[in-house]
Amino acid sequence: MISNVKSFIAAVIALYNYLLDCGLSNISEVTLSSGDDKYTFTDVSLKNNILNFKFNGKDYFVNFSYNEIEFSTVKHVFEEVEKEVEDFFTVKSTVSGRVINVFVNEGDNVKENDLLLKIEAMKMEIDIKSPVNGVVDRIFISKDMEVKLGSPLISIRVYR
Repeated sequence: MISNVKSFIAAVIALYNYLLDCGLSNISEVTLSSGDDKYTFTDVSLKNNILNFKFNGKDYFVNFSYNEIEFSTVKHVFEEVEKEVEDFFTVKSTVSGRVINVFVNEGDNVKENDLLLKIEAMKMEIDIKSPVNGVVDRIFISKDMEVKLGSPLISIRVYR
């Protein structure tokens, strides 16, 4: 399992650049670092901007054509990215206004449709409810704070 997806993707890009810089098309094994993480790639080949390699026994390929990187071909990476994204849900403001009250604290369990907070907008009170079941991970706002449309309000760790 890839513990840090961003670091892994950075290492894949570095691998591609390394092959280009050295004028190589094949390497049997190479280890690269990205931050504190080290990645060992095997059976590496580069042909027509398509990078093929093995990592932890799985086959990967990435298309670096047209000044864009097509990671959709790296199924294992996106499975990890989706898992990471699904772990948290950020509740964002649906209006611009002032936070009247916050009804939860960090660490509280919440269920779908639980009232999280109220925002006053145009002399109306808007209820902001939880769209998911989970645990309040972080609260980005406080009472009497002005928020804009789309502002992050609360991060919830989603139950799996």
